[in-house]
Amino acid sequence: MRVILSRKGFDSKYGGVPSPILPDGRMISLPIPDKDAPVSYGAIHRDGINLGDLAGDLTGGGIPPVYRAHLDPDLDAAAVVRPEGWRPIFGQSGAALGHLRNEGVITGDLFLFFGWFRPVERVADRWRYVRGSTSVHALWGWMKVGGIHACRSLPDDITRWAAGHPHLNGSQPAENDVIVAADDFTLGGRRLASAGVFTSRTERVLTHHGATRSVWRMPAWMHPRSGLATLSYHGDLQRWSDVDADTCTLKSAAIGQEFVLKSNQPEPMNQWLNTLFADVL
Repeated sequence: MRVILSRKGFDSKYGGVPSPILPDGRMISLPIPDKDAPVSYGAIHRDGINLGDLAGDLTGGGIPPVYRAHLDPDLDAAAVVRPEGWRPIFGQSGAALGHLRNEGVITGDLFLFFGWFRPVERVADRWRYVRGSTSVHALWGWMKVGGIHACRSLPDDITRWAAGHPHLNGSQPAENDVIVAADDFTLGGRRLASAGVFTSRTERVLTHHGATRSVWRMPAWMHPRSGLATLSYHGDLQRWSDVDADTCTLKSAAIGQEFVLKSNQPEPMNQWLNTLFADVL
């Protein structure tokens, strides 16, 4: 099984501010603006929180509720009104899709979505970032791949419930696919949801403590010198340092949305995944 570290949500170019970590640890990845998307920020909710209000507050009104949102990956059934048969779905196109294809990503592989996050608080009926808090790259969601489909020839049974997805609306590149979640996901003998959103935990923070957000602390077995794994876009040994018994440091690549992790030894990968999913029911 390949694991794809997939960068999604607000960044310094699209959105311009970190996505929020709520006081109770919930993580809400704010989808990037997309004028052709069929849904607005104000139409999206997470656990009773309106993303239009949230994005508006955190951007100082720069992204108002009426702006259109690229809701992708789309993992939460309750986020918007759904047609019958809906299931979690994710789209990719252009060079990023070509990279997934070149790396051999197929049914059964696992996407781990990461993004830029910072703690927030509610003050005077508005959301704001916690003063003095820092921002990090953190894992915020997952999806087990059940099928990969070209949008130009999407099966009718998927078209019926996926028509509102942003990769099926507006102008799209010729190479444009959607990835649909698997029926189930078994890890360490536990049956989990095939897609979902994490809460904030130390184990899911990629950024090395005290470092800039693009400097990550990773398991030592991921270092290329271990001979156990490769991570696409990160073959340059100069990106890796500080190897000890358990961890190493990685200067993550600014380029690329999809980093494909391949391991020739399943046990270290499974142990790492079991830690990441320890509290997922």
